[in-house]
Amino acid sequence: MNFDAQQVSVKTVTAYDVETKRWTVLPDLPEARDHVGGAVIDDIFYVVGGRVNGVLNARNTTYALDLSCLSQGANWVEKAQMPTARGGLATSHVDGVIYAFGGEGDATLLPNGVYNETEAYDTRSDTWIKYPVMSFPRHGMNAVAVGRCNHIPGGGWVTQSGAVSSTNDAFCV
Repeated sequence: MNFDAQQVSVKTVTAYDVETKRWTVLPDLPEARDHVGGAVIDDIFYVVGGRVNGVLNARNTTYALDLSCLSQGANWVEKAQMPTARGGLATSHVDGVIYAFGGEGDATLLPNGVYNETEAYDTRSDTWIKYPVMSFPRHGMNAVAVGRCNHIPGGGWVTQSGAVSSTNDAFCV
């Protein structure tokens, strides 16, 4: 089955305000994406990685949008590129640093198409750092920071569209 033929990415970005219970259309991303990671730090919305129209087209871009300047016509700004191009990654943040875990990409570049990479983006210095890898390659999971620890539970593991994992990694800083 050709999974890429069934996947279409979009540039559209919307935000939901939990207080007003209203949706807002934000500026379009510079390039269509799906399976991205993201975080909001100090009123800046960051979008990292993702893919374009299928798993074979993983990206390593980092985009930032200053939400406090939307009324002045703010738009997305490209930042430093992530070391590993991948979609289906998990992201969380601690102290102005976005952590990116796992993900999937082109299986012709990686034997099983799934990464165990751990990389971090320092929003203050606009730089990426590589860290030790996760215990198992995984994709399609989430991450959450509690205190100074990033927790990465579950996800699909070892191969693309693979079995569900019960692994729960913690990466503390």
